[in-house]
Amino acid sequence: MHGGVYTRARVALISFALLSASMPTFASAAGPPVKILFIGNSFTHGRYEPVRTFNAGFGGDNVHDLLCPSVATCSSAEQGSQITPSESPPPGSTLSAQLAYLQANPSAQYNEPGPYGGIPGIFLQFTREAHLPYSVSVVAVSSATLTGYLNNTGSEAGDLPLITGTAWDIVGAITEFW
Repeated sequence: MHGGVYTRARVALISFALLSASMPTFASAAGPPVKILFIGNSFTHGRYEPVRTFNAGFGGDNVHDLLCPSVATCSSAEQGSQITPSESPPPGSTLSAQLAYLQANPSAQYNEPGPYGGIPGIFLQFTREAHLPYSVSVVAVSSATLTGYLNNTGSEAGDLPLITGTAWDIVGAITEFW
């Protein structure tokens, strides 16, 4: 199992490095901001602090979390306080029993409060340090897949208009590394 995690991380970092290396060709300090959208899942937004909210916020110079445009309008998965499994595990004496409980009780599943930053927040920091004008946005749903986004199904149902409703200069998908 760990080999798969390391492989996914390696592939994501290589993709991220290639995208970062191409930044100067997409933007110049004098032009309008390049609009980039990151599409992904919890691997994209990061599960825990400080990654999850790195450079996230509601101002113009932060990562724009399209699922959480304001405190009042965050999606249900991004509202509330952080629930950490190690501090409040679900009922059950075995892992199988805990997973069965969470499957049967979706409202008890762990949330990840937004707005999100994650990998897009790190990318935004690179653009700031390079003095490049980028407008960075993210649509990231835990457990999402690119197929789910494209078919508008699963945990990502309803998010397709957020992706297709704006003319993006660059779209990066970090979802299919499992």
